[in-house]
Amino acid sequence: MSHPSEQELASDRVITISSLLYVSAVSGFTVWHSGFMNVEVMFILAFLTALAAGRTTLFLKDWIPPVLLTLGYEYCTGLVPHLNKSVEISPMIHFDRWLFGEVPAVTLQRSFFTPGVTQWQDKAASAVYLLHFVVPWLVALLFWFRDRRYFKRYTTGIVLLSYASFLTYLLYPAMPPWLAAQHGYLPSVHRITTQIMQDAGLGLKLSLPVLFSYFNPTAAVPSLHAAYPLLSAFFLIRRFPRIGVPFLLYPLLMWLSVVYLGEHYVFDILVGALYAIVVYVAVEHGNSLWKMFRMRSRSSAIEESSRTTHAGAR
Repeated sequence: MSHPSEQELASDRVITISSLLYVSAVSGFTVWHSGFMNVEVMFILAFLTALAAGRTTLFLKDWIPPVLLTLGYEYCTGLVPHLNKSVEISPMIHFDRWLFGEVPAVTLQRSFFTPGVTQWQDKAASAVYLLHFVVPWLVALLFWFRDRRYFKRYTTGIVLLSYASFLTYLLYPAMPPWLAAQHGYLPSVHRITTQIMQDAGLGLKLSLPVLFSYFNPTAAVPSLHAAYPLLSAFFLIRRFPRIGVPFLLYPLLMWLSVVYLGEHYVFDILVGALYAIVVYVAVEHGNSLWKMFRMRSRSSAIEESSRTTHAGAR
């Protein structure tokens, strides 16, 4: 098997960097101007880069399964309010108050948010919030250009994390801070991102399957805004440490943003982080752990059989 030449490797790096810059520029411009990205838009942008690189067949083969599964997750999540009409309200509030003395969303908005006035921190936090719909697929594009095998492991993790969250939403629908405030369970907490998008004259552009389903306001625990960035960081650190280590700043900014914006409790974030850790370990080390478990089970069975044989001989 021939190894790629230095010229081929350099050309591949140029294609990868150009593709990432293109998708990042379009996505960043859209998000900063309070636009809304979704899975379909990211898929089209990524497809255009594959088209330019002459890899369209390979792209469609690798990308269609995880994209369709992600769209399926979004559709299923929209059905949750019709499958389970109960909603949890108090546990997240009690946990955040136990940990901080007051719900952090309330504290942050009281300190930094002025109703009816859009300030730089509101727009910056909203931009970070909307990156949730960009960054996981941007990371996937990086993996796809540089290591298709790792791309498949990463997207497997994204899909597993999504459906594990869906099952939790179904069994444990949870009310976010902004909704709890509307029902009088918390002091005033505003949904800042919605206000900013309305001020900009933009509606919420939902993903295609969601348009045929329903918005789910109780998909709060776990927070995928917390889980996706951390899962991405784990995979990046494993494959590209020089990128992955500074990338850790992104999950921290996301966690702070979603709390300030009134979208999540700290409780939601911690549960989301736990889900990300479990999924990462399952994808990256699942086979090794399963083999270790089988070996130990086999050894225990042999020891038990040996003890039974010796006891019978006596």
